[in-house]
Amino acid sequence: MWKRVSSCLVACVLVFGSAACRPTPEPGASSDSEATPGTTIPADAGAEAASRPDRDEATLWRAASYERIRHAAQQPDAPFGTLMLASIGTDVCIADTVAMHEVYNAQRNDPDFARSLAELRAFQGRFCPAAMPVDERAHESAEMLRRVEAGDPEARLISTLLEADASLPHEDRKTLRQAVERMSMETRSPALYEALQLSLLEEAFFDPATVTDRTFGMGDEALRDAWGYGVLLASCARFGHCAAGSLMVYRFCLPQHCRPGLDGTGYVRDRLSAEGYAEAERRARTLLAQG
Repeated sequence: MWKRVSSCLVACVLVFGSAACRPTPEPGASSDSEATPGTTIPADAGAEAASRPDRDEATLWRAASYERIRHAAQQPDAPFGTLMLASIGTDVCIADTVAMHEVYNAQRNDPDFARSLAELRAFQGRFCPAAMPVDERAHESAEMLRRVEAGDPEARLISTLLEADASLPHEDRKTLRQAVERMSMETRSPALYEALQLSLLEEAFFDPATVTDRTFGMGDEALRDAWGYGVLLASCARFGHCAAGSLMVYRFCLPQHCRPGLDGTGYVRDRLSAEGYAEAERRARTLLAQG
């Protein structure tokens, strides 16, 4: 399951759409080298992440309105992470809760789903503009692709990760992993940190079968799931942007997992079994110790 979520989270930052990319609970839950043809691994990836002004992206994640995020993203020198954040905000604001209710809930008549949609609608009412910012999707896509073409190190690394797969030669994979780890350590962008760390759980970089130090009896895919949620726990702890009522929470809980008072930790706890949550916490501690 987490492979799908990871791919969506990385891809959505280049505006290939993320509204459909939602985790589902596990059972029991409460040097430049050629990466792929035509793709070059940015040798300088991570080198500028900490040197450019980030305008405190973590604070923007806690912004009371979409307009504040959009304004920050429209500045000529807006960091790439802020563009990613604006794209995520757009996804949440253009989510059509009425259509979701008609399409999905009509089949299930699920009161919990209806309550989740009502909570999401309440957030949209206080956070989003009166008119859905549908047109922002094209603007965000164009600007992100422009950043890739202009050689922005963060945009280039994300673009390269989107093309990486299990056929990547070992040395190229090692170089790309080092670039991801370096940028992850240096960035002050929650959105960039999450996309980078989740990419390392893709098949090109991670084989859960090689992990022997795990919760007893945990399968490979359950381990991948737990480590993916561990990225979210680590990001929340590192940047402090996952409080109840924040965009970060609604980004993940929509459409069927939202509830009043839900914060990032509570969301992860809801999605995993007790064993899975313990593994996610352990992975988060490891990531935080890495810097």
